Amino acid sequence: MRDRSETVIAAYRPKPGKDQALRKLIREHRRALHDAHLITARPSLVLRARSDGTLLQIFEWTSAKAADEAHQHPAIRAMWNKLATVADFVPLSAVEEAGKAFSHFEAVSSAGGGSKVRALAAKGPATRRPKR
Repeated sequence: MRDRSETVIAAYRPKPGKDQALRKLIREHRRALHDAHLITARPSLVLRARSDGTLLQIFEWTSAKAADEAHQHPAIRAMWNKLATVADFVPLSAVEEAGKAFSHFEAVSSAGGGSKVRALAAKGPATRRPKR
C-alpha cells in the first residue's frame, strides 16, 4: 500500500530587514525538498500575512514519513539552518490572520511551477468564440 501525501503549512516570521532573503531561501527550500524526492510535484504556495509579514509556505510531502526523512537529510538540515538565520519558525496559531474563520493573506508566489500558473492567470478567464 502506498503512503498518502501530506500537506504542510510552514510559517516563517522574517527577522528585521530579511524579507527578500527569506523569499529567496523559501524558493531554494522548495527546490532542495524536491531534489531530495521528499515533496510532490504539486506547486507550492507562498502567502504573506499583512499583520506582521510572516510568510507561509504550503507544500505537499510525498508521504507522512517524508518530514521525518527530511530531518535526517544533510542538505535539508543545512537549508533549515539558513532559514533560521533570516526568520523565526512560528506556529500557524501565532499568525494573527489564522485566528479568523476566513483568513486572508497576500499571495507572494507559487514556488515551483509558478511561472506556468502566473502565465495562465494573466490570460484571464476562458471565453468561447461565437459560432459563425
